[in-house]
Amino acid sequence: MTPPRKSRGAQILLWAFIALNVALTFAPLFGGHLSQLRDELARQGGFALPVACFLFLFFGSLTGVPQVVSVAMIGSVLPIVPGFIVCWLATMSSASIGFAIGHRARDMTDDFFARQGWAARRLDMARRTFAENGVIASLLVRFVPIAPFSVVNAMAGALGVRWGEFLLGSGLGICPKVAITLLFGGSLRDVVQTHSLGSLYIVASTIASMVVFAVVGQILFKRMQKRSESSTEQS
Repeated sequence: MTPPRKSRGAQILLWAFIALNVALTFAPLFGGHLSQLRDELARQGGFALPVACFLFLFFGSLTGVPQVVSVAMIGSVLPIVPGFIVCWLATMSSASIGFAIGHRARDMTDDFFARQGWAARRLDMARRTFAENGVIASLLVRFVPIAPFSVVNAMAGALGVRWGEFLLGSGLGICPKVAITLLFGGSLRDVVQTHSLGSLYIVASTIASMVVFAVVGQILFKRMQKRSESSTEQS
């Protein structure tokens, strides 16, 4: 049995939803409301602003908000070093919860894919890939936009990835992604507010870097899958 093809209409609706989500999320930045919120939290003193950013990214990651959008927004209100610490902690916290949920639902996931017929083999191959390359697979999957962040974490748990390998791979994999996205968010803010040409160059560079990471990650991940397939056929 061959997998059903995605309808063109469904793909258009998906991209329209993503575009709308991004537009609504960045609207406060262009309207100046995000700066007002930042100033208000900063006036509270202490850790009000970092804690608010942590909670924003933490719950957003759990509920499927595009992480690149959330991190970019944090980059527009926090300096890059504290922003990196906040984003790394929030990302790893939400990733751990998603992984635990997927691990608990592993049997249910197996039953669901087994009933799909064609998907059972794909699930088995994905499980072999992650089992043989837990750290590297968990690292590379952070570069490739294959699914929402929360889904990737839950699937890693459902596929039986070891907890330590998942944490190590994810912890390393999100570092360049978070740093680049924070730089993108801060530079985009400067472009909007000051029309800085230098910041515009940085925005373009960060976008190019994201594309390069995604392409390279996709190539390496596919090579890893092919090696797993070859070893399975030989055994």
